[in-house]
Amino acid sequence: MNIANIKSDKSAIAIVVVCYNRPVSARRLLDSLNAANYPNENIPLIISVDCSGNEEMYDLARNFEWKHGPKYSVIHTARLGLKKHIYECGDYTTQFKGVIILEDDLFVTQDYYNYTVAAVNAYYYEDKVAGIALYADTVNGYVGLPLYYWYDGSDAFMMQSAITSGECFTDRMWERFRSWYNVNEDVDPEPYFMPRTIKNWRRAWSKYFNIYLVEKDLYFVHPHFSSTTNCGEAGEHGNDVNTVHSRMILGAKEWKFNSFADSIKYDVYADFVGLGKYLGLDDKDLCVDFYGDKENEQKQRYWLSPYKLQYKVVNSFALNLEPMEANIVYGIKGNDLFLYDTSEYTKEKISCKLTLHQFTYHFKNVDYKKLIRYISLLVNKMVKTKISIIFKK
Repeated sequence: MNIANIKSDKSAIAIVVVCYNRPVSARRLLDSLNAANYPNENIPLIISVDCSGNEEMYDLARNFEWKHGPKYSVIHTARLGLKKHIYECGDYTTQFKGVIILEDDLFVTQDYYNYTVAAVNAYYYEDKVAGIALYADTVNGYVGLPLYYWYDGSDAFMMQSAITSGECFTDRMWERFRSWYNVNEDVDPEPYFMPRTIKNWRRAWSKYFNIYLVEKDLYFVHPHFSSTTNCGEAGEHGNDVNTVHSRMILGAKEWKFNSFADSIKYDVYADFVGLGKYLGLDDKDLCVDFYGDKENEQKQRYWLSPYKLQYKVVNSFALNLEPMEANIVYGIKGNDLFLYDTSEYTKEKISCKLTLHQFTYHFKNVDYKKLIRYISLLVNKMVKTKISIIFKK
């Protein structure tokens, strides 16, 4: 089936399930979709299967009984790869008001669709919003530390980072991205202010979407509570380490969203945007670097960092409140976060390692005996994986 065989409905938000060769995972996701709540019984479902030769997967796509509206099975006869597959799924926005893209290792909550509809209604005409996340990320994967967000009563905040474990694009959002991507498919990521990890991604579709966000100064809507979780099965871009699940909201609620202008915002590094006013500084002169991974690449005069650096300390704060920026907003003094004036050098010994006090802020309530056991298991797994790769060669 090609796109011409899918009935257009520009009033509908379609669900697009992205599959390859994991029929057990796909069945779990599809069953969770069937069990969810919907505003009507005219919800389009597209099951898009990349070419794998897995007949069990193909049969599931063809024969799955969708209870809530029209169902379309798209089985590709040539291998796309995940990046191209996701882009083709986004292109279904030409047929619908929006699409919810779900890879087959996900699971959705009962109210995921109603959350998405509410978010689309809130931000459909907001040009600064480029996508809507269903998944609430809890880990800063660029530095291996927990993420912290300011909760202001809204069900979502804005972050300059794409989500790949459940996301929605409206037709307006996707058209603007596609127009940009069509002339930037081979863009060099080096000049962009973003984590090195993103720049080094080779096959991830989100690499280019993140570049797009940074270049155009756009944001993704991020929920405080997840409407999806990632079950973490081994796949094209993952392994079976169980670290990608997220706490989900398991009941229904009335969704509330602030306007874009009034929303809390975080940059591509997951650092709070707009902290300058609490320090009496212009934001353009301030590098907020809570996670210590920016290296003040933009050469801003003032640098807020958890590390000991060779500059004059003009203020210092504790890590006692969550999120981290709350310590600055409420003026909690201490020796965990340091505001440096980079125009004045000192002979301070540089230390880019977290202290015990800083470390335990991020990993509170941890049983360290279990932590040692976890590290042992993880190292053992990595060694086995490396050996397996060597013998395959």
